Amino acid sequence: MTKRIKLVAIILSAVIIVALVGSIGATAAIWSSSGTGGNSEVGPSANSENWNVWAKYFQRSSDGVLTGFHFTIEDPSNTDSFNHNRLIIPNSIGGDVTEISGGLFEASVMKEMADEIAIPASIKTIRASAFSGFTNLKTVTFQLKPEAGEYVIDEFVFAGTLQLEKILIGDVELSSLTFTNGDDGYLTYSGADLPNTTLKISPLAFLGSAFTLKTA
Repeated sequence: MTKRIKLVAIILSAVIIVALVGSIGATAAIWSSSGTGGNSEVGPSANSENWNVWAKYFQRSSDGVLTGFHFTIEDPSNTDSFNHNRLIIPNSIGGDVTEISGGLFEASVMKEMADEIAIPASIKTIRASAFSGFTNLKTVTFQLKPEAGEYVIDEFVFAGTLQLEKILIGDVELSSLTFTNGDDGYLTYSGADLPNTTLKISPLAFLGSAFTLKTA
């Protein structure tokens, strides 16, 4: 009798677990970044349009800086539907991502693969040479919040991007903005086209690039 009761209890437990999983559709995948980056939950239907689908490849420091990137095309989790040509910077990995460290993709295969980069609103600073040498890069899109604050792009960030054609700040093309020389050595824009936003870009950010800034 006791064995029968235990068997019934086990069956009931299994039924409850299945019912719970079914009620949420499916379990979420936990993709861990290396080092101190923490985890980023990604649902089973995640694709390259989701900011955090890339989180598993990044290392995030405790103060929100992306400090490492580990990606190989042979990764078994890369499916045919995963768009390797569009590099998406995650907005959160166990906390907001606010800065991209210098030379982050220096030895990455993405330098030859990516023709588009999407950068979330959480990123406020991009350090030197972060995306330099992306020879096939054509488009960069920055997502901006209504009250964006200050954005800083350091020297050589897009150096050597020989095919870079378009940079969007929200829905505004960067090439349409006129920058002035600031006292701190940056080219600066703060105007009606991007209200509540100040852009500070190094004069050397696009060295050897097909893209150029318009200055006063």
